[in-house]
Amino acid sequence: MTTTVIKHHSDANDYLKKISIRSIKDVRALDVDLMLVLVNGDRIIINNGALDAMGSPPRSPWSMATTVAPTVPCGLARTPTFAST
Repeated sequence: MTTTVIKHHSDANDYLKKISIRSIKDVRALDVDLMLVLVNGDRIIINNGALDAMGSPPRSPWSMATTVAPTVPCGLARTPTFAST
């Protein structure tokens, strides 16, 4: 079990791109830092990560631009209906 401390966001982006999101077991806020606990017991601490997560848009490799939206099985998708006024 190792603990890695990442001090800058640019380093966090590069480091986290190498890690599968499925290998993350838990995410914890440690004061202003963010700690990722991996399934193998390793820990990654991102300085000011919790503080930044609360106050800024995502800057992680898993931002909305890189994720795949869930799909709806054929026949279950519905067009939203609105009540007339």
